[in-house]
Amino acid sequence: MANSGQRFPTPMRVEPSKRRLRIAVVSSRCPLPMDRADQMTVAYLIDFLHKRGHEVDLHAVRGSTPPTIEDQEWLESRCKNVSFYVFGKIRGIVSGVLGALRGLPMQVGLFNAKAQSKAVRKNALAGDYDIVYCYYFRSSAGIQDLDKAVRAAHPQQPFATVLAMQLSQTLNVQRMVKNIKNPLEKLVYAFESRLIGPYEAKIWQRFTRSVLIGPNDVKAVQQQCDRYGQPAIDNFVYGPHGVDIVQFTPQDEGLVEPNTLAFTGSLITNTNVHAIMWFCEHVWPVIKQQIPDVRLLIAGRNPRKSVQNLGRMDGITVLANVPSIADIIARAGVYINPIQVGAGLQNKLLEALAMGKAVVATPVANEGIRATPGEHLQIESDAQAFADSVVTLLKDDQKRRRLGEQARNFVVEKWSWEAHFLNLERDFIQAMESPDSRPEPDVSNL
Repeated sequence: MANSGQRFPTPMRVEPSKRRLRIAVVSSRCPLPMDRADQMTVAYLIDFLHKRGHEVDLHAVRGSTPPTIEDQEWLESRCKNVSFYVFGKIRGIVSGVLGALRGLPMQVGLFNAKAQSKAVRKNALAGDYDIVYCYYFRSSAGIQDLDKAVRAAHPQQPFATVLAMQLSQTLNVQRMVKNIKNPLEKLVYAFESRLIGPYEAKIWQRFTRSVLIGPNDVKAVQQQCDRYGQPAIDNFVYGPHGVDIVQFTPQDEGLVEPNTLAFTGSLITNTNVHAIMWFCEHVWPVIKQQIPDVRLLIAGRNPRKSVQNLGRMDGITVLANVPSIADIIARAGVYINPIQVGAGLQNKLLEALAMGKAVVATPVANEGIRATPGEHLQIESDAQAFADSVVTLLKDDQKRRRLGEQARNFVVEKWSWEAHFLNLERDFIQAMESPDSRPEPDVSNL
């Protein structure tokens, strides 16, 4: 979800590693500020790698606005080198269009900074890195097949490239096409979906390892491999996001406001906008009829006009760019996550579960997290059932508390940043030492 109001990651609680690695982190955005899920994930990863004693070079694309002095200092304190590649909006759009004409997904063209890939390749071929970790496939075009080139130049040096695909972009975009109402946006996503499928089916083959959040994303990529006559994806490991269980922790019960719901997230993204608009149109009136004094807090970054207008409805408050998302979640008796569009993993859901909140969510919201319905949260698909679950929890304090306690325990056991990054570090080493082997994905945390 990001946009938590927290400026920097909570320091990782890990011991130094016995084996020190030289790692290039390649990102399509500056990790700070942590406004988006990808920025937050990369920022936490950098802190983890630093605490483990690894040597990190950050290669990140950024817009025309440079990072603040504080952000720059934080990155430089944790990285050996920090390199930014400026990519303005106009240049990005032109690059995206030109890339599409060559058959590349528009998002790959939008973030394809040639200076970035040139620098990474130069350093890797000089033997400077053990691992090149590329976050999201939008940064993949310039460094594909780098593992083969480095091993040819340095046959005795362990080396691997890792592509963090994370979610299936095909699945993500197809859901956008199905659910987005704006005709122009629907047309853009429909065009992009035709480009993403064949790219997603091939790009994983150009890296030593690929990383996906969970089985649903693997299945979606596999479907594209089948569709475009490519080999079955077999180099993947699982690498979900985590959650800061220190920042997002249960608060005093006295902070909970009676009959209050909360929804948080970036309020400019299509996934979140679609979710809260659907909820307010189809679910909210049903809840309101049964609990007239019910309230809904909608909080997040840069709300679109359509979301701002929801604040005119009785009982709904829209809060933009709040200092602390955790403070908003703390006020809610029930947290809602009505996401129906998108793929991958919902950080906002992890944050609410970590705070011990009773949650009502859709199957799409939970598919990357795989919490147990009825034990850790309530899962509902249609509007009436969603409303009924919310009403039941608001009226049943004991059930609400029990669900929240079980949710917190689930997150602490399965979803800390440290647990997932330690697994990723292990996968780095296995990929370096046995680049041609096929990994057995660890399902213990799934």
